[in-house]
Amino acid sequence: MKRHRPLSELIEAFFAAQPWRQIGNQPFGLALANDPLAYFASIMGSGGMEHGLFMVKGWESYHLLRGMLKREVDENTARQGIELLSVSAETELPPRMSEYARRKGLKEIPHLGWPMVAIKRPHQVSEPPDPAGERILCRCLEALVHLAQTGQLQLARRGRRKAVLVFEVKKKGPTLSVLPSWKPIPTSPPLTPLPRLTEGFRERLSRLPRLSMPYLIGFDAGGIAIAGEIPRMLLIYDAERDKIVLGEFVLPSEPDMLEKTFRLLTAAFEGVNLLQQRGIPAEIQTDSKLFYDHFKGDLSRLGIRL
Repeated sequence: MKRHRPLSELIEAFFAAQPWRQIGNQPFGLALANDPLAYFASIMGSGGMEHGLFMVKGWESYHLLRGMLKREVDENTARQGIELLSVSAETELPPRMSEYARRKGLKEIPHLGWPMVAIKRPHQVSEPPDPAGERILCRCLEALVHLAQTGQLQLARRGRRKAVLVFEVKKKGPTLSVLPSWKPIPTSPPLTPLPRLTEGFRERLSRLPRLSMPYLIGFDAGGIAIAGEIPRMLLIYDAERDKIVLGEFVLPSEPDMLEKTFRLLTAAFEGVNLLQQRGIPAEIQTDSKLFYDHFKGDLSRLGIRL
């Protein structure tokens, strides 16, 4: 007797159960038997679009996922920094995902599209899951279908400020039991950005001309992959002249990624940029929380508003 139903059957049952009707995207836990770390799931689709499932493993990843959903953590940082198992409904699949769906016998989901099953490891592009990831996904999908069919997902909607609902999943033969309990959320260590601006360097930069215009800065990941790794691009845009000042890729796997980013930024102030423009902008505007959190202190010491 098979221990779990086939992936194709479980995905079909998951979308048929429409779990997004019972719960929003708030993460909750699944504690699988014989696995010391809980998995945390977020159901997509309560807003009427992007139906599916995100899953991460362990408390550190939980903090990133929860922070991303609450917009407290830079989305690129969260997505690039955790191992993510996902199932989503897409109108079209990339070739590798389409081949995987064909091999696994995945069927089109009525009114939603084709199921895309993927695993995304830190700083890497998404790919079909390996057998280990597939087994975990099957165990979690089986529990989620049971929770949706019995209406227990609604329990997670109540929410507690310092606790998360975790369902303990056990299976004996064909019988599945799922027991809910609230678990305290371990404290996430506070971010302590490393100062990078020495006093001598600050004095040198302070002698540069002062520019009246703001710089718009992007620090997003995506767009391309280098040897399977997704880089971040530091993009500096002069809003007044409507010109790009700098565009440089940095790889997250580099141990000194943030240090390299700061060197590129300050070198751009000193004229090492596409416009050969020297000067300190009066203001920097960015929607990257990672950039803001790590560089605000040093840039403020240069008199730059963020």
